[in-house]
Amino acid sequence: MDIQDKVFIFCENVRRRRENAGLSLLELSQRSGIRLKLLESLDQGRLPHSLMVADASSLAKVFGCDMSDLFQ
Repeated sequence: MDIQDKVFIFCENVRRRRENAGLSLLELSQRSGIRLKLLESLDQGRLPHSLMVADASSLAKVFGCDMSDLFQ
């Protein structure tokens, strides 16, 4: 599995979990403290260079999962 596959999986997991939770991008931004533009990029399948481990951790907290779950 190459890096593009891993990026796709992460972005899809974030989008799917957001949709399953019934959250808009704005609501996810407010709950996670992550900028809306960054979340919009993820939703479109693009991994922003500014994404930090702390951002993935914040998303996991909002979704009630382990951070590693977002990468599987």
